[in-house]
Amino acid sequence: MPNVAATFGYRRIACSRAREAEPITRSFFKRERARLVFRGFHLGSKRVLRLMRTHGLLAPRRPGPPNGDPVHARTIITTCPDEMWGMDATRFSTAPDGRSWFFGVIDHAVNEIVGGQTTKIGDR
Repeated sequence: MPNVAATFGYRRIACSRAREAEPITRSFFKRERARLVFRGFHLGSKRVLRLMRTHGLLAPRRPGPPNGDPVHARTIITTCPDEMWGMDATRFSTAPDGRSWFFGVIDHAVNEIVGGQTTKIGDR
């Protein structure tokens, strides 16, 4: 016997999409829940997520961390120069000028600073 609540919720999502004259496509559940609330159907976000997951309507997700491997796969040190650079900024103080910023670029192969800039405002 089919789950009556799941079928009813799925019909609400389908009904909401039919009223907007859009096909039911894979989407994010928060967007679909907002569309349902706008149309007058008040469902919980967990229920909308469960229904969309059950019927295969969720948008595809990328596996893994959002910005790549957080530990760089231990390949920061390279074998030849000019292969991988890193940039960092630091704030420091001097007596006559007060607080200033230093932006430096380092070559990971030779572990030397290859470029840098000092500025009063750290927005570069």
